[in-house]
Amino acid sequence: MTEESTSEILDFGGSNSSISKTATSSHLSHDYSRHEPSLRNDNKRKKPNIALVNKSHLSAQKEKVKLLAHRVIDLILQGSKLEYSFDVYYRSVESLCRFKHIEQSILADHLKSKLEDHFHYHIIPDITSILEDNLLSLNESITRYLEVYEKWRHKLRLLSKLFLYLDRCYLMQHPSKKMILEFGMTLFVEELLIDKDEGTNRLAEITLRKHIQLLKKVGEFEDIRDLEVAKQLSTMLVKLNFSHQIKLHTDLINLIISHYNSLKDSWIEKPETYIHTVLTKISREMTFFKDCGYEREFLIEFLLKLKWILIFQDFNTIIKSCMPFMVQDKNLKQFGIIYDYCGKSLEEYQLDAMPIFVYEWGQYIIQSIKELIENNKSSLKNIIPLLVELNLRYKSIAGDKFNKNELFEFEVRKSFTKTFNEKKINTFIIFQLCKYCDSFFKSINKKSNKDEIVNLSFNEFQHNVLIIFKALNNKNDFISHYKKELSKRLLLGKSPNYNLERKLVESFLKLIGEGDETVGLQIMFKDLELSREKYSLVALDESPVDFTALVLEQKHWPEMPKLDSNIILLPQLTTILDNFTALYHNSDEKLKNRTLDWSHYPLHQLTIKAEFENGEKELDVNLLQAIVILLFNNSDSYTYDEILALTNISDKLLKKVLGSLSSDKYKILLRHNTTYSFNSKFTDKATKIRIPLSKDRETSAGLFDSEPTKTFERNRNVEFRSALVRVMKSAKKISYLDLLNQTLSLVEKNGPCSIADLKSNLEYLIENEYVKREFDGQTLSYIP
Repeated sequence: MTEESTSEILDFGGSNSSISKTATSSHLSHDYSRHEPSLRNDNKRKKPNIALVNKSHLSAQKEKVKLLAHRVIDLILQGSKLEYSFDVYYRSVESLCRFKHIEQSILADHLKSKLEDHFHYHIIPDITSILEDNLLSLNESITRYLEVYEKWRHKLRLLSKLFLYLDRCYLMQHPSKKMILEFGMTLFVEELLIDKDEGTNRLAEITLRKHIQLLKKVGEFEDIRDLEVAKQLSTMLVKLNFSHQIKLHTDLINLIISHYNSLKDSWIEKPETYIHTVLTKISREMTFFKDCGYEREFLIEFLLKLKWILIFQDFNTIIKSCMPFMVQDKNLKQFGIIYDYCGKSLEEYQLDAMPIFVYEWGQYIIQSIKELIENNKSSLKNIIPLLVELNLRYKSIAGDKFNKNELFEFEVRKSFTKTFNEKKINTFIIFQLCKYCDSFFKSINKKSNKDEIVNLSFNEFQHNVLIIFKALNNKNDFISHYKKELSKRLLLGKSPNYNLERKLVESFLKLIGEGDETVGLQIMFKDLELSREKYSLVALDESPVDFTALVLEQKHWPEMPKLDSNIILLPQLTTILDNFTALYHNSDEKLKNRTLDWSHYPLHQLTIKAEFENGEKELDVNLLQAIVILLFNNSDSYTYDEILALTNISDKLLKKVLGSLSSDKYKILLRHNTTYSFNSKFTDKATKIRIPLSKDRETSAGLFDSEPTKTFERNRNVEFRSALVRVMKSAKKISYLDLLNQTLSLVEKNGPCSIADLKSNLEYLIENEYVKREFDGQTLSYIP
């Protein structure tokens, strides 16, 4: 078409408004002229009819515009290059539509026919060949499918722009006709994506099946190329499902859920990554479908079914197997997510998953405590700091990841309490806690940083002890054992810290209140305070010895080792003890009838100044060692039998004393066969030397025994006495036989017990005035 004809089209389009008005005016004039004879002078000259004059011209112009409109439809559908600018085509269509109303209807019908023909003869065959080509991969098939769709959509959008006037002024207002883009998309949906009236739509079935296959593939392998293609296809389907006829919701969800159900079986074989995998898949699926434009109802339904099949359907099994890996630092975020899911499970599934979560949380804690104990049972390293660290970590998780839910915090306490009070673990924990306390107080004055406990402040140490102590049900049993170790530190320690020891004891008393054992702890400190005030560096007549006494009320102190009372003391030692006894009895009228028992010889500590060739040394020894050393003031050597006769120390104990004085480290005495002589050439860097008494297996067992449970079973006297006192305190008065039976039922829970054991310990309580026997000989009364 030449430029001149274009000019004519533009003129036609531009004068359309005036032409239309003239034609309308002429039409009205013509109608009115029928009545002119009665209204006008017949001799008046008539004006020419302009509409009739231009009729042939307008008709020619209309045909040109119509041809141009029809031509551009063919060009767009063929994908050819347009011959004129958008403005030319738009004005031509507008002119044609505004010429007469009928032209809009004719043009719309022509356009519809062209679209239908093109779709059936080009789009459907192209889609069919793509979907039925078995040589194409899934990705390639969908990619080509989308290309055909995008080309079709592009053509529709281009036609919508050029025929915008027809689209907006006619089709949009028409009750039964669709706009261009809507019509073209409806064709695509009805022919390719939904079932027809006569039955199943094969192309729709193939398309949706390939869609599901691609989504499965993406969910399983997460290939970025497949993901992008799947997103494009899903987005297309969502946009085209404007009439909600495409089976995207229920069928899609069920098929995807079924696929994940099969994947779950392989994922659960790796519990260390299962929760991470599941949460990642859920997040990606929800993000994917949200980005594709799926409706909120679909997303909610899909999320509920996905959580159910992957998490809550087998929640007990899954949470039990995955819990050990969820507590790892890198996975702790998973706890918060699963916790939130459980909080909504009752509302969403009528399943309250929270109690299950709490229970499995507790079971895991119990198992981890037992594993920790078992793995460290044979180690010399104290286990208490590890248990405290474990306790604090679980409390932290309960607070941070479970929104400070009291159920989870309580489960931590409950699990530690339950584990610590199991029969096989309880005695081990008691011994370890006593050992932990002992190590701390012995290391207070150390400056070495090798042991972590040295670097603890007292408050930190006390906090750690109380965490474990609170979890013990049999706190009195711990107090009994702690009392024994406390007495060793207070009486035999180099420089015991009375203030800190007392603070720790007071913290125990705040938790358990006053009782026989706790009262005894308080009296122990009172005895020490009173002794320091009254008997520190006592001045004894005619004695060159510096003497300090500790007067202890035997009833409230742990049972101490006794020796035969017929040990022969040197005269100067006997004199010292006799003089102090007299001084003690005369100091107070109430003390006259008290008996001082000096038979706990290993507890007596003496400092002897010994002269050697290299100088004077101060030897810190116990009374038995001192007796042997002082013999060598009278002679340079003795035979073993002579020492035995002069001291009257038992054979077993004497061997230990001589062994400590003739050891490789401290050769105070030289041994030659059965003869012992004083080693005047003894040397040592220190001027003050503490010589410990060697321990045999029996005395060394206890806190540092590798099998504390066996030691505990060998020495259960404290437990038996405590049980006897509890029964007596409750009954006030009780028969001898009933007391034994009731006590036996209490102590047998912790291990076997014989009547003979109870009888011997009952006699001890009677002797120490805890219990008294009534006159009938069969009734016993408790002494407050």
